Amino acid sequence: MERTAISLTNYPDVCPICGAPKVAVSLYACIERDTPCDPNEIDRRVEAGIAAQQRMDAFLASLPPRYRRYATTPVAPEVLATNTKARAALQAMTPQGFLYLTGDPGVGKTHLAVRQAVNLIREGFSAQFVDEVEYFERVFAEFGGGRPAPSLIAPDVLIYDDLGKQKPSDFALQKLYHMLEMRWSHEKATIITSNLTPQAVGPRISDDPAVAASIVSRLMAGQAVGLRGADNRPGSAV
Repeated sequence: MERTAISLTNYPDVCPICGAPKVAVSLYACIERDTPCDPNEIDRRVEAGIAAQQRMDAFLASLPPRYRRYATTPVAPEVLATNTKARAALQAMTPQGFLYLTGDPGVGKTHLAVRQAVNLIREGFSAQFVDEVEYFERVFAEFGGGRPAPSLIAPDVLIYDDLGKQKPSDFALQKLYHMLEMRWSHEKATIITSNLTPQAVGPRISDDPAVAASIVSRLMAGQAVGLRGADNRPGSAV
């Protein structure tokens, strides 16, 4: 039987189906039969793919419809070019990070936060988005005997959008501070966006100087980054 040299240079390093590594063979080989993929490895990869899609679907479901496109749309180059410090902080962020993004409306805070959450989802972490006004409405309903507001402690990654947009009730303030404290102490990734700096948002949240100082202290315990730029929201120039 004539034997033909087989080149492996054009073959992938791993099996595209099961992930098994490429096996080195002699310069001349006669293939008598194919080796089937490891079914356990195939099952593991299928299950991992399903779990990843479920994490992404859950995150997208938590986003307001207008923000869902942020998950698949790159941040505008001019936003990245203008805000190199914020870009570096997001790239360096770990699954235990605590980041506060502040800046005027429309400069890209929420878009950057959503894109970072997508990156962490791909690494195997769950993520949730919550808008402050909507969350306070859910808390108010819970206080009145309605369904409990969503847990902000459970997800591996939390985006808390527009902190300081609305003054909280005493009950909502308790839940907000509890969230900040628990996520910080349990080292869970948290990205907070606000039009206000941490120093300015404290008095906005509470009239009690001691409570305001405690909130500012917790917000400043992580990394706070200010964003600059024009309002990039559709119709903002009209």
